[in-house]
Amino acid sequence: MPGLVVYKRRWLVGSDDLILPAIVLITFQVFCIILLTVALSIHNHDTSQTDSLLLFYFGISYTVILLASIITELGICGVSLRGTILDIEARARVRYYLYVKTLLIIIDTTWLILGVVWLAVYHPTFANTTVKELVLSTVICGWVLFIITMLMIYFTYDGYGRSWVNGNWREAHYERKYHKSWEQRCRFWFCCVASPKRNQITDISRIISDFFMELDVVPSDIAAGFLLLRNFQKLEREEAIRHNPETGITKFLSGVPVRDTTLYITPNDASLLEKAVHYMHFANGAYGWPVYVVGNQCGLAKIMPAICCCCCRPQDSSDIIFDDNFCGCNYTALQKTLKLMDVDIIYVTYHCDIGETPFFVAIDYNYKKIVISIRGTLSMEDILTDLNGENEVLPLNESREDWLCHRGMLHAALYIKEKLADQKLIEKALERDPSRQTDTYDLVVVGHSLGAGTASILGILLKETYPSLECFCFSPPGGLLRCGFLFQLLILSNLNFV
Repeated sequence: MPGLVVYKRRWLVGSDDLILPAIVLITFQVFCIILLTVALSIHNHDTSQTDSLLLFYFGISYTVILLASIITELGICGVSLRGTILDIEARARVRYYLYVKTLLIIIDTTWLILGVVWLAVYHPTFANTTVKELVLSTVICGWVLFIITMLMIYFTYDGYGRSWVNGNWREAHYERKYHKSWEQRCRFWFCCVASPKRNQITDISRIISDFFMELDVVPSDIAAGFLLLRNFQKLEREEAIRHNPETGITKFLSGVPVRDTTLYITPNDASLLEKAVHYMHFANGAYGWPVYVVGNQCGLAKIMPAICCCCCRPQDSSDIIFDDNFCGCNYTALQKTLKLMDVDIIYVTYHCDIGETPFFVAIDYNYKKIVISIRGTLSMEDILTDLNGENEVLPLNESREDWLCHRGMLHAALYIKEKLADQKLIEKALERDPSRQTDTYDLVVVGHSLGAGTASILGILLKETYPSLECFCFSPPGGLLRCGFLFQLLILSNLNFV
């Protein structure tokens, strides 16, 4: 629905999105009123004492302010519930409640400042300990409420909103201002990412701002749209199954329709699926201990006995394990995941940054392959890599301008390719065990999610050097590649193995 227009500015919130914030504010305000009511009821008011008299006036006045705020917020809830999603005229009066709420915020903040002054002057000497602690709790709760209100305003503020209302939003300096507002917002959301590549947040914020620039929608509409789309898909599938004679669909497996005419795999194809299932363990092992604990019953109990600190690890392990945590939990989980296979791990790194994804290199003696397994999304840095979705030309020897791919995953693939070359990891794997003919092994690249997208691009980059390379991509992201290739990638998306 269109963004709410208040103070001649469009905001990143709809007029029907104000119910939940109002309920949060009401909850805190009711708590403050209870604290003040208890404090005033047990306090023996002595008008001859300045501290007692000021406390009485502060308590009564602040209670009235909170009650007025609650009534205003109840009015906001009532108006926000009117009409349908697109019927914004039914909720037009909500702006007047917001004007009143703005005035009450100013008055509320003034009284909180007076409360802080009273506490600073009279708290050490006030006789009734219970009362002054209740007042202190009320003031703290009031400031918490103020911070929550300011955060709500910050997240819904649209630096582009006034130009949208005035109709001059297409001018260049307004577009720069809009990009800047989204960049500041993204830097706040990802403030915990201490990366030298934080400048890529600028590219990501530009993608997001370009998406919202032409649309008079708010972020909650996007979330609601995804939920409605998912429900619509479910209803469509149920309807298709109910009309079985016409559609021929008997059921759905992960979104794929199954009909009476559906062809099942033949014995000749079964070996390929067995291999895919085999390499899914490698893709899963790259995630480390969090996925192992979640995906295995008593997973934490299984890896705890094998965990040891960095001082107790074998000396040779330091040559193959990089940037694991102090206890080596990720490497331990990787070993547990691959314990039923004849595998020799050559190199594993858990270093994670924007455009730099954890991966490991191993020798698979079961299928006589050298495996490069790439981790999927598991951190804030990975999310930023996912969001860096601009198109970029694939850097091939015979490059073409129309062969495009996902920029963030291309950077991750180039990072891994550089690591493989600098540390000669593939050469080390080929020379690992001449008695088992490792020098004849072919290359396999696997990954899941973000790792699948990175693996597919890395496979394309390495294909020129290793023509027999295979790539197994499990649930790769959409919009990953825009090009045609002369070799096949096995991409497993929305499939079930039964």
